Amino acid sequence: MSAMPVPDVTVLGSLNGIAQVDPGEAILIAVCLNNPTSLFITGDKRALRAVAKHPLAARLAGKVALVEQVLKLCLEQKGREWLLANIQEHRGIDKAISMIVGSRCDASLENLNTGLASYISEIKTLCNPSMVATDLVLNLT
Repeated sequence: MSAMPVPDVTVLGSLNGIAQVDPGEAILIAVCLNNPTSLFITGDKRALRAVAKHPLAARLAGKVALVEQVLKLCLEQKGREWLLANIQEHRGIDKAISMIVGSRCDASLENLNTGLASYISEIKTLCNPSMVATDLVLNLT
């Protein structure tokens, strides 16, 4: 078993001063920035909006994978019915996902694509260079 990745303590200290970034997110970001090949996977758009205003945002360029990106890849590979069936029980965990899939978890393919793309686009444009990874690959075979 490999050792637990070590967070960058300077980053951790810097993030602890941002109210919208909870301690768990701060640790994950600090670990990501201390490991060149790491990605930070999150659905916490409130934290990302706050980090985008911080000088650390430039260091996160291309290192953030959004939950919405993962769901979009699932939708593309497995289809609407598979995605909705697999998210239905857990849709309440994330407000954005709840809104995208609908109150009865019956969103149309068009609405799913539009909703996911909207959230992805918003976070992509928060800062330049964008924190959002652009080369995600997901193999669901």
